[in-house]
Amino acid sequence: MPPQSQPTAQVEPRARKTQIADAAIRLLATGGLRAITHRDVARTAQVSLAATTYYYSSKDEILALASKRLLDSYTDAVRRAAREIQLGQRREPDFRAFVRRLLWAGAGRNREGTLAWCEVMLELARSTEGRATARAWYAAFEEVLADVAHAIGVADPAPVIQSAIHTTAGLMLMIVALGLDPRALADVLDGVADPLTSWAPRDLAAEATVARPRTGAKARRTQEAILEAAVEIVALDGPAALSYRTLSERTGLTASAPAYHFASIERILGLALGRLLDAANDRLLDTFARDTAPHDLDGVLARMMSHLEAEAGVRRPEALAALVAWAHASRDPALTGHAWRAIGEQNAMWTAALRAAGFDVRPVDALLCQAMLAGRLVRLVAIGARPDEVTASAAGFRWELDAITSRRSYI
Repeated sequence: MPPQSQPTAQVEPRARKTQIADAAIRLLATGGLRAITHRDVARTAQVSLAATTYYYSSKDEILALASKRLLDSYTDAVRRAAREIQLGQRREPDFRAFVRRLLWAGAGRNREGTLAWCEVMLELARSTEGRATARAWYAAFEEVLADVAHAIGVADPAPVIQSAIHTTAGLMLMIVALGLDPRALADVLDGVADPLTSWAPRDLAAEATVARPRTGAKARRTQEAILEAAVEIVALDGPAALSYRTLSERTGLTASAPAYHFASIERILGLALGRLLDAANDRLLDTFARDTAPHDLDGVLARMMSHLEAEAGVRRPEALAALVAWAHASRDPALTGHAWRAIGEQNAMWTAALRAAGFDVRPVDALLCQAMLAGRLVRLVAIGARPDEVTASAAGFRWELDAITSRRSYI
């Protein structure tokens, strides 16, 4: 806090910039990156439009400060917790309880932060500077989490910490896509409920492809061209890049053609994200179905690494867009169906793979495998991992598989 003698004029700009950044975080949570405009940020922050343009010359500047403030808040909260445990001001029975407390908060009182974190982390993956920011955040978060683990008495914290971070991130994607609350999450992790029954969405929205009945062959070809272009734009440049103009440029159609065939640009975005999420899910299922690796844990690991090397490598744009789709499902009910299909089919895939390796599989075991793979992919994509870094992740995967199958998971 600045000294009291410091002039108010020097304090006010900092407070106003923080107010604007907090508004941007709320908009990220409720509308994603497309919701970040000077006008909407000003309205949400309850400041004048002139204030946002005075402090931030561009949308990118607003997003940069909001991202830093959000990511720092997670690191700072864990750092405070570590200090309190070290000083005896806070009691944690074990590291697992601490990690679960973070999960309950992410699904409950800090749901807004969870949604914004997903948006921010996946957007950082799109630029060199952003990937450096993501890499630095993961390193800093591991460091403060290690302080907690040491304070609690974890003997070998490194693999425990990485497993906790990745599995938590994967579960967060499910939380936002399905709208899960802490109780629903706790029941499944405690083995009280099966996620395939207790998490099943009650009302899956129907996915209407077109707003008007354009059913002729030419109309169907045009609709498909628009959707294929939308998938390419979203995969290469992100959802914020999708517009009638960019669709027109990529398809060679008039700018009015997409609006003629589809209800809105948001409807086109939802359909494109649904295709990307389905395609990513199918690639994983195909890898496990076709791979000839042995039916033991080493074989399971080989299949995982084969998939991960492709997704974090040549398939990186499509993998990133598919991860974005999970976050987008929080505000597009039609996408929830795609996410639920992926959860169900991957649960069956993991159950079959672990049983073939000779393990008695609980519903939560398959779920944890799915979460830790998704969470690790988020990290590798966000930091722009090099091929050697992807390969090096095999050791962590093997540790996680051993922990899950021996019932020693820290989640």
